[in-house]
Amino acid sequence: MRSGRIDNLVVKSDTMKVAIPLQPETVASSVANVLDVLHSANRYAGKVQFETCLLAATRKPVGAHGVALKPQAGLEAMADCDLVLVPAARGPVAVVLEGSAPLRQLLPDWLRPGRQLASVCAGAQVLAGTGLLDGRRATTFWGDAREVREAFPAVLWRFEHMVERDGAIMTSGGGSAGIDLALAVVEQVAGLELAQRVAAAMLFDHRRGPQSNYFPLLPGSSTHDPLVAAAQQRMRAAFTDPPDVPTLAAALHTSPRNLLRRFKAETGLTLQAYGMRLRLEAARVLLEDQATIDQAVAAVGYVDRASFSRAFKAHYGVPPMALRARRQPVQTVPM
Repeated sequence: MRSGRIDNLVVKSDTMKVAIPLQPETVASSVANVLDVLHSANRYAGKVQFETCLLAATRKPVGAHGVALKPQAGLEAMADCDLVLVPAARGPVAVVLEGSAPLRQLLPDWLRPGRQLASVCAGAQVLAGTGLLDGRRATTFWGDAREVREAFPAVLWRFEHMVERDGAIMTSGGGSAGIDLALAVVEQVAGLELAQRVAAAMLFDHRRGPQSNYFPLLPGSSTHDPLVAAAQQRMRAAFTDPPDVPTLAAALHTSPRNLLRRFKAETGLTLQAYGMRLRLEAARVLLEDQATIDQAVAAVGYVDRASFSRAFKAHYGVPPMALRARRQPVQTVPM
């Protein structure tokens, strides 16, 4: 059938062939989410738009969390596929790379014009381990940010993005972001209308925003730098009126410059930004406990409701009133 070019991807026929390679610690949900989207697209399109095949280096069932997935073919079957989509795998980077070694050996030669690579969550580590992401933009689960930055410094990580496309390679964030990625594939191949119909059928918000909406506002207490851990503890204890940098540095027996440098390196935040987030997080808890906005503003040390509302919306994506309304108790109707 006639070929068509779509964003660096040549679909050889009306049907896109999608290979999903498995490894010993593959997370089943990351596979199931993709399969649900692509096969739902077939159903609502009224024809087979996507053919999927689970591949592995061996035919033995594999998977994490006690859920075994059975490969349908060996990795050599990638040769006939348009898209190789690498699902998530459980474990630290070293484990993911070890389990994906046979696949990683094949991917650089497999990727050529007309083909596309994609990954879900930690599947990006597999792609990064081939060197194919060097100098490219990519995303993955935000919770792995520190580890993958250290392991793959040549990758242009965009952890705030739910789906990141750079040329013929597309990556997604963690967990259910595989649904976002699969919907992006459907939209790319078959159009926005079909992608929206599939999302609606799955009760899924097709435009739910960036992965950064799900970041924890505050980094956890440092386990790598005792100085930073001590600074965090002192700031939490006095978050409504935090000490200035010279005062805090003197209390910790260090220089302001050293404190600022190490705090930023460990948390990714300045001391001022960390102090502001402490207050906003405390306010969020109060609002969820049904405090009024004025009560929350006063309790966390803000003097201006307008500036508080702007800061709150910038960090949480919604104004404080919307959060409070969302947390109102559900009213039950007597039967």
